[in-house]
Formats: sequence, C-alpha cells, structure tokens
Amino acid sequence: MIIQAKDFQVLPDTKCDSTYYMNLLLAHLAGLPAEEEKIVNFECGRYDFFLLRDTSKRNYHISNHNQYDQINIAVPVEGLKNVVFEGNGSSLVFHSRLVPFALVDTFGVTMRNFSVDWEFPTMHQVEVLQVSEDGTWMDVQLNPLEAYGIINGKLHFLGTELDNPHYYMTFEANGRLAYRISDRGFHPTSIKEIGFGKLRLTMPCGEHKPGQFLALRPTERPTPAFFLYRADETKLENIDVHFAQGMGVLAQRCTNVTLDGFNVKRRGGDDPRQFTLHADATHFVNCRGEVRVVNCLFEAMADDAINVHGCYLKTMERFRDGKTLRAAYIHPQAYGYEWGLPGDEIMFINSATLAQLGDVNKLMSIKSYDVDGIEGAKEYLLTFEKEVPEIPTNGDLGIENLTWTSSVVFKNNVIRNNRARGALFSTPKSVLCEGNFFDHTHGAAILLCGDCNGWYESGACRDVVIKGNRFLNALTSMYQFTDAVISLSPVIKELDENTPYFHSNINIIDNTFETFDAPLVAALSAEGIVFSGNTIIKNQDFEPFHENKTMFTFDHVRNVTIGENVFPDGYDPKRDCTVLRK
Repeated sequence: MIIQAKDFQVLPDTKCDSTYYMNLLLAHLAGLPAEEEKIVNFECGRYDFFLLRDTSKRNYHISNHNQYDQINIAVPVEGLKNVVFEGNGSSLVFHSRLVPFALVDTFGVTMRNFSVDWEFPTMHQVEVLQVSEDGTWMDVQLNPLEAYGIINGKLHFLGTELDNPHYYMTFEANGRLAYRISDRGFHPTSIKEIGFGKLRLTMPCGEHKPGQFLALRPTERPTPAFFLYRADETKLENIDVHFAQGMGVLAQRCTNVTLDGFNVKRRGGDDPRQFTLHADATHFVNCRGEVRVVNCLFEAMADDAINVHGCYLKTMERFRDGKTLRAAYIHPQAYGYEWGLPGDEIMFINSATLAQLGDVNKLMSIKSYDVDGIEGAKEYLLTFEKEVPEIPTNGDLGIENLTWTSSVVFKNNVIRNNRARGALFSTPKSVLCEGNFFDHTHGAAILLCGDCNGWYESGACRDVVIKGNRFLNALTSMYQFTDAVISLSPVIKELDENTPYFHSNINIIDNTFETFDAPLVAALSAEGIVFSGNTIIKNQDFEPFHENKTMFTFDHVRNVTIGENVFPDGYDPKRDCTVLRK
C-alpha cells in the first residue's frame, strides 16, 4: 500500500509547520491493517517542524540524555507495524527543543532517504582572527548568521533555549580537531564587541592560532535526532543528520536495529559549521538481537561514533527472604525506562572488582519502588527465582540484565574528526568491527570498557573481532579511556592477582595502524588477546606525547599472542611491551 504524504497536506517547500499534518498522517496509519506493508511517500523538498502545539509532549525517559518530566516529539511513531517512510531525498528542518523522531513500541519500521537539521543549532562557532602575544585575549569572528547578545558579561545566542555555551572544541581549518587541545571551558572574563560580529575575548588562549574554529557547546544533551524504544526490526537507511541537540540515534530496549548509510556529517557546501552533534552519533542501551551499523559516515561529533552497552543497577537493599532486592539506577542520565521483564536472565557482580557473584539467576517480577508504573522509575523491587548473593563488604552488588544484550556488526564505516573516542563496545555477545576507517579520532579509536562505579555501563566483552580496519592518527589528544589506539579499560577499583579477568577472546587481526606515537593496544584485566597480521606504519605528522611509551601495555592480562605483524623496527618484547601485573 502506497500512501502519499501530500494527501494529508504534508507539503514541501512551504516553510510552514508540518507537525500537525504529519500527526494526522500518523493517526491514519494507526488505523490501517498492521500486517500489511505501508509505504509513505514524501515529495522531495524541504519540510519544517516548529512544534507549536502541546499535543506532542511525552513522558519518555531517554537514556544518556538530560532527563525531563515531559519532552516534545515532532513525529511520534508509536505502535506502528510494517511502515516505510520514504523521503526521496527530502530535507527535514527542525525548530526548538524536540525529538524529531520517536519510534516507540513499533515493529518493522523503516525510514530512509532524507536529511535532518536544525534552523538554529544550539552549538555555535567562531573563527579565531588574532591571538595576543601573551595569550590573554583573542579576537574572534562569529558566523554572520548568528544572532547574539552580551548580557551581564556573558555571550548569549538568540533563538535557542541552550544559548549560553560552557565548553568548546577546537577545529583546524581542514576540519581536524586541534592537536593536544581537548575539552576547554568557555569562560571569558570579559567580552568586548569590536566590530560587526567581531568580539575580543579575554581568556587563556595561548595555545590557539588564527584560522582555527571554536565550536561552542552547552553542557546539556537534551534530545537525540532519533529515539528508539521497544522498537523492533528497525532500519534507518541513507539518512544524513547534520545536527542534533544530543545524539544521532539513541536506542533502548530494542531488538534488531540496522543502520545502513546513516550518516552524521557536516552539511558542507557554503555551510560554515565544523561541528555536527552535542554527543554520540549512535548509542544502544539494553538492546538485544543484532545491532548492525554499516556503510556509515560519522564526523565532527562531540562524542563517540557508537556505544553499545547495558546498564548496571545498584543494590540498595537485600531483603530477608534472600530473593528480593531493592535496586536503583545511579547515573542521572540513565533511568526511567523499562530495565527488565520477568523471565530475563540476570547476573550479579561486585562493583569493586567487576567479578561475577553467584550463578546466573532468573527475574521473576519487577515493580517500581518510587513511582506508579515502570516509566520514570529510579528504583525497583526485583524478585528472583533463586537466592541472590549477599552485598559484598568491599563494594556494591551490581545487577546486569544478560537477556537484553546484543551482538554487534560495525562494518565499512568512516569515523573522523570527532571528539573523544571512536567505537565503544561493552557486550558479552559477539562483536565484529571490520573494514572501518578510523581517521583522526581525537582520542582512542576503539574502547572496550565496563563500569559499575561511574557511568554504570555494563557488559564484559567475550568475543570480539577487530579486523581489516585502518587507523590513521588516533590519539591526537587525551580524554577518559585513551590509553592506546585500542583500549581495554574496565573501571575496576580493586584489582590483584586473584581478580577474575573481565574481557576475554579479543582478536585484533589484519589491521593497518598509521601512527605518530607509540601506544597501539593497552589492556586491563583481560585474557585471550591475539594481535596478528597487522601492519604498523610510523609517520611524523605530529610530535609524540602519550605517557605510554611502548606499543603494548598489559595490566593483569594473560594468554597474549603477538603473531606475524609488520613493525617498522621489528618487535622486541622487552622494548615494545610493558607488563604491569600478571
């Protein structure tokens, strides 16, 4: 069945608000037979979404974003099955703070062939014109399209809710993030207007130079471009996201998500913006089945290209029956969504050592403790089939949902010129990271983490293949978890020779590393690492500066195989490998 969007007055190139008519179209789709495929066809052109009505407010809690009692949704795709949204190359432009697309309780929804952008992005950009000799002030030029004001000594941008920048990223004119300049606070002690859109900023700036661009950003990450929640068999294909106020995609509690040709990219052309997103390009929380991300471009984000993980709960109370726990979300950006269901397989860990405690158990019931219903809950009452472990004296009892973990295929993607890291994987299911080009990731290219102490992102990696990738000049600056081009960095508070190994079966094969610095692989608490068939090429593009001075650093690691590789000066374990603890 083919449905024409224009028949519902969803018309291109009018500059009028499409929100109301788009919601009429969605209501029509909800009344059609669920099992029949429905293709919604949009005429190519520009569509604007202003969100002037309160009817699109929802109480969704979106993980790894700022939390609100209610949030605006421009296109709430809820409860639909077997629908294809065909954009035909259209440009969708959004206004105000909102989620462009929310796919909730859907099955078999495909969105394809369109772009997403904001008329007034909540990140802003200035070009450095001049830096004082003593590095105490610099002159900058604003984008001429920016409407701004200086109020009480602070720079404000008009037309956006997030108008007061707190941090900035530094881009070179070629789009690369600046060497050894990572996160910087934007706190000028004075701002003086010296011309049209030209400002003199009094602030430490000696590391800057004319021709650089400062992408000014707020601390908030309000909304992703695409929010997926209990959205099964979802496909996002040939979509360009030029800006979003949070992540490109945030998927939670979904089964089988495919991104093919989903690009987070600069608009290019005459658009001067060096930046794209407030945060990650793609992020998957407590998903299951397969997360498949292929043939994508991710550039100029303020965080990682992909992050796949679960979410640890912390035990707050263990009841006398030994089978019931009161448990809570801890990180302030991760709560309020459906963490588990009866029948899920659950594992318990010691937060201090990340060691498994007891056997895998089955969740029998889950009830919210602090609110009515599951949505919005910060604490749960959990009842299990068998007795659960005691709360350890040296740490907390962390709870991991093993049922809601996914395998990952991350293949044939380009990741370039982004802040922080490239790809993050924290899942016990298989991970294939193959044929990607990691081009000047500012921090580590690949991170395997796991953390029940800060971010509470769960998932010890058990089967990882990193194959046929090209790594070019990663680690041009330092962030959290940037010990090497490939970092295995679980957060373990207490570690000794008796601590169980966290990650295992990590295969790094047939890759090319082009690097100016030493560290290739740094691993903490892992067993079964193979590094074979790789080619390492040294260049002089930047001065080496990393504190790790050897190619390999191993701390509490065993069963390492460094096989047939091509090193510029051969391989000498005594010279090229640092072993801190067995």
